[in-house]
Amino acid sequence: MSEIGAIFQVLPTYLRASAYGRRYLRGLQKKLRHEASGPAADYLRDRWQRSLLLRNFAFCDRCFCQWIPKGIHGSMGTDRFQIYQRLIPFAWIGQAVRTRLLEAFDLAYDEAAEERSVLQSFIHREWNDLFDRFGLKYEDLDFVNKPALLPRSEMALYRSLCERFRLLVPQEQFPRYFRMIETAPQIVSLPTSPKTAASATAEKGHHSARLALYIMRDVLPDTLERVLPAFGFWLFSLDEFSDLERDACSGRTTHMSTVNDPERELQRIYAEMEKQVTAAAPYPRRLLDYLENLQQDMLRLKKKGIDIESRFLHVD
Repeated sequence: MSEIGAIFQVLPTYLRASAYGRRYLRGLQKKLRHEASGPAADYLRDRWQRSLLLRNFAFCDRCFCQWIPKGIHGSMGTDRFQIYQRLIPFAWIGQAVRTRLLEAFDLAYDEAAEERSVLQSFIHREWNDLFDRFGLKYEDLDFVNKPALLPRSEMALYRSLCERFRLLVPQEQFPRYFRMIETAPQIVSLPTSPKTAASATAEKGHHSARLALYIMRDVLPDTLERVLPAFGFWLFSLDEFSDLERDACSGRTTHMSTVNDPERELQRIYAEMEKQVTAAAPYPRRLLDYLENLQQDMLRLKKKGIDIESRFLHVD
C-alpha cells in the first residue's frame, strides 16, 4: 500500500481516539520519524497487520477512558497522561501478541475476552511499577485473596483496577486462570543465579504466557499448550534483552545477563519457537511476521543506542 493509503488507514483511528490517544500518537510519530527506516517500516506496509495494530490501539484507548477516573492516584502520581503512557503501550503490545497467537491457532475471541485481557495488562503494568518503585512484596499486591490490604494512596489506581477485575472475571468461569494465580508467588520468587537463570526465565515465561491466554479462553487446545513453553521463553527473554542495562545497574541476574552473546541467544530461542509454532499452528505466518518484526525492531534500537522503554513510554 502507498504511503498516502497508509495515512488514510491511520487517520480514522487518530480522529476517533481520545485526547490522550491523539497526543500519544503524535508524540510516537515524532519519535519514529527520527529513526531510520528498517523492518518496522517494511512490516507496516501490510494492510492487514496495520489494521489489526490500529484496532488493538483503539480498543486499549477506549478501555482507558472508560476505566481510569480523572485525578486517581497511581504508582506514578496523578498525572493522567503519564498514567496513560505507562498503561497503554504495555496493553497495546500485549493485545497485538495475544490476538495474533489465538488467530494463528484458529481460535475465536470476543470483545469481552479482549476487555479481560486489557484489564489484566493494566493491572500487570501497575503491579510492576508498584513493585519496583516502593519495594512491595507479592502479598502486598494480592488482588485476589487480600483486596482490602491495599491502603497506600499510591495504590488507588491498582485498587480500582482490581475491583473491576473481580467484577469482570468470575472465578467459577476461569478456574485455570485462578489456579495459576495461586502459584504466582512461587514463580515470581524463583531464584535466578547464573546456574538457574535459564530455567527460571523459561518457567516464568511459560507461566506468564498461560496466564495471558487463560484470561481470554479458559480452555486451550493441546496444540497451543505444547508451544507455550517455547513461546513464553522467547517472550520473556525478549523482555530481559530490552532491560539488560537496567538489570546490570540494579544487579539483577537474568538469563540474558548471564550469556556471552545475548543477541545470538535471543535469535536461537526465537528460531526454536518459530519452528514449533510453524509445525503446530494452522495459520502461523502473520503471527510470526509480527513477532519477527518485534524482535528485529528491538535489536535495531539496541544497536542505535535508543532506550527501548522510553521510546514507547515517554513520547510527549
